[in-house]
Amino acid sequence: MKIWVPLVVGAVLGGVLTGLAIKELGKITSGGAKKMSYAGVEYAPSTDKVFENQIGPNLSYKVTYPRDFDLTSLDGASGSGFLNKFPVKISLPDDAFAGDHTNYSEAWLTLDYDNAKSEMNCFASADGSGQQMTELKTIGANTFHVGHPGGGAAAGNLYTSTVYRLMINGGCAEAVTTLHTTNVANYDPGTVKEFDATKTEKMLGGVLSTLTFTQK
Repeated sequence: MKIWVPLVVGAVLGGVLTGLAIKELGKITSGGAKKMSYAGVEYAPSTDKVFENQIGPNLSYKVTYPRDFDLTSLDGASGSGFLNKFPVKISLPDDAFAGDHTNYSEAWLTLDYDNAKSEMNCFASADGSGQQMTELKTIGANTFHVGHPGGGAAAGNLYTSTVYRLMINGGCAEAVTTLHTTNVANYDPGTVKEFDATKTEKMLGGVLSTLTFTQK
């Protein structure tokens, strides 16, 4: 089932479909013979996956990611981004960086789309400060407004996110990269070292660079 189904039908039936649980979202296919490199690690041909998702009657997107990454959507991805409308979450595998003895916990990229947001609301800072995201960054085929919301620390855990947004087809598209680390001070001295955040930045940035939108 595609995302645009509840959007279109919901517009006709009002709130009838509110809370409808959607278990399937988009489609995943093999990436074929294209090689991709993430943080210096090159993945062999045909080991990538391509996720295609229809997010409106006239808009879809496609993104490519390594086959050992995990993809979840909707309820499974809820809270992983900031729009939290119809989220799709692409996560590093659970055993990423295992054995490195760092404070790394998890990392992911969330993709989402809200067709009801104005440009002003789309580019408002995700931290609720009311400031506009004025930083621009071109990644792959897209130029995003970029934000770095503060906070995200709780009980010895730190969540560091970067928000990328753009207006397309009259709605707000969002990509969010998030790194979850723990407090090194919570471990015995010398047993755990600080994780190098540039590793996940490169890996998730590599996935984000493949994001393309198609408008009909």
